[in-house]
Amino acid sequence: MSDFWLQVVIAFDNDPFLDNIHFPSIPEQFASQSELFSRAGHNPLRGCVSAIYGIALRIRRPRVAEVPNPSSYWTRKGFFAINVEAAVGGDYEVQFLSTVTAGSCHDSTAFSACGLAELLDGEDGLPQGYWVAGDDAYVANSRLLTPWPGNNLPWEKDSFNYYHSSSLTFVEQVFGQIVGRWGILWRSIRYSVYRASLIMRVCVRRHNVL
Repeated sequence: MSDFWLQVVIAFDNDPFLDNIHFPSIPEQFASQSELFSRAGHNPLRGCVSAIYGIALRIRRPRVAEVPNPSSYWTRKGFFAINVEAAVGGDYEVQFLSTVTAGSCHDSTAFSACGLAELLDGEDGLPQGYWVAGDDAYVANSRLLTPWPGNNLPWEKDSFNYYHSSSLTFVEQVFGQIVGRWGILWRSIRYSVYRASLIMRVCVRRHNVL
């Protein structure tokens, strides 16, 4: 990336108009998101305000000058990556984004390190009755609900998993839209970890206004 294009990307990242990655924080937002996730009442699991997901953002091999341990970015899928953790709302906008962990980091560990876990657990986190949906890569608690594990589950657990998966489709679709829209994400980003993180953040900010 030339210095010119780097300055363009940095300008987008610092544009106040694109300061649009915000987790719900007031009662009206919690209620609005819960209604969106309920799909006009078709999903009986009320109170969901966000869905979290992790993807591996492909990058070139990091240099020692960039990160303390370049090998930690090597994933079990056979490529170097940054673990991207994101939370998405029922309006298909990204509410939270983190690109601080290496690709080999498990989603549950990355979630704990990115700050969202601390936000949810804090006194100013989610009010009682509201929760976030995550897949089975995360550790369930009172504010983060994950599917029941196993097969041949009792009907009530199987039913929960069915409606819970409906909440996760929001974040899966958003990642598909972001990657599909921005061609630079179709292959390994051949820049530094810092610049790859910056590019991902700008793509997400642009997604939230399109």
